[in-house]
Amino acid sequence: MKILIPVEDEELANVQLDFVLSHHWPEPTSFNVLNVLHCTYKVSEAASAEHRHAAELVKNIAHKIQESRTKSGVTISVAEGRTVEAILKVASEWESDLIVLASHGRHGVGHAVLGSVAYDVLAQSPCKTIMLGLPAKAEAAAKPVNETIDRLRFAKG
Repeated sequence: MKILIPVEDEELANVQLDFVLSHHWPEPTSFNVLNVLHCTYKVSEAASAEHRHAAELVKNIAHKIQESRTKSGVTISVAEGRTVEAILKVASEWESDLIVLASHGRHGVGHAVLGSVAYDVLAQSPCKTIMLGLPAKAEAAAKPVNETIDRLRFAKG
């Protein structure tokens, strides 16, 4: 089995890592930890810092997977370009069986302005895809629902 893990930032990467490490995957399973950098036409100090941060992030996640899954192969990749297209390209070329995504869960203006990489990958994926969310956001989203349920219970009294 080949599992692609496109990571964006440390917070989301840790959610993906927790998911990957908490499951028993069939042998042999290979993991590819990918980070996509936006196109940088001008090499600058900021772009170099972004490259270093991306390389460090994928190395750290890959190392943690390798520590836990010693029989699994772990590859690291850093690509440049449009995020959705780069993820789909790597998934297709590497012949991924599964993509493990994580989403910030943006809504409203944030979603309209920034779009949703996770949604676009999910909609166009050449293989099975799992989308994970941030636990704190899930709890925050559930709070109004839980409060409404509690009010209904109290009203029925």
